Amino acid sequence: MLYIQNLTKARIDKKFLEKVAEKTLKIAGVKKKAEISLVIVSNKKIKELNKKYRGIDKITDVLSFGQTKKFIEPPDNILRLGEIFISYQKAKTQAIQHQQIIKKEIAFLFIHGILHLLGYEHRRKKDAEIMQKLEDKILYSLLIK
Repeated sequence: MLYIQNLTKARIDKKFLEKVAEKTLKIAGVKKKAEISLVIVSNKKIKELNKKYRGIDKITDVLSFGQTKKFIEPPDNILRLGEIFISYQKAKTQAIQHQQIIKKEIAFLFIHGILHLLGYEHRRKKDAEIMQKLEDKILYSLLIK
């Protein structure tokens, strides 16, 4: 289940983002029903969040906040993964830099955020390679031009 909150004036294709979440979870091997919250925000808001929660006073493209402690299994058996914030403005800038459509950049950032919620990291080169291969596989499966 995907909960989307758009705090910008940009148009967001919610059905497409649901498809991105489903494909990502399936390809990543998640078999349970899962719940993710996605919030589309401005550069100002993501900068505030980045400073408050990571101590980094600058704009970023995506932030993931996972459920860090799982003491009990929820009775409904739904895996609550956490919350992802994407800066629409930053995504738009990056789409222009990468010469691609904004839809693909948002999809990439959302996939990246979900993989972080699932425990993937990219601090070490080997981990980054694993994560990038998975991101590419998911993007390819979505056939975004």
